[in-house]
Amino acid sequence: MSTSTKTAGYPVHAVARFARWTNPHGARFTTWAAHCGARGDLSGHGPLGTAGSARKRELCAQCFPGQHWNSAPAGEPEEVADRAAV
Repeated sequence: MSTSTKTAGYPVHAVARFARWTNPHGARFTTWAAHCGARGDLSGHGPLGTAGSARKRELCAQCFPGQHWNSAPAGEPEEVADRAAV
């Protein structure tokens, strides 16, 4: 993996799946799930974070074994159409 591993949350998790959606009032959100099973919501449809911008002590020990950004599972996160599938 690289410093461009897509991340979200705190501690910083390696994102496995995510969905972008809009509520009835027009507010945008991104729902995500990490490799370790953590889940969360972000406000907006902006880009996900990257592992290279996180400090070692901020990395999830399950997503980043040894708490090093290049130890995360390889591959880009899967974008799914329905947030229930995340």
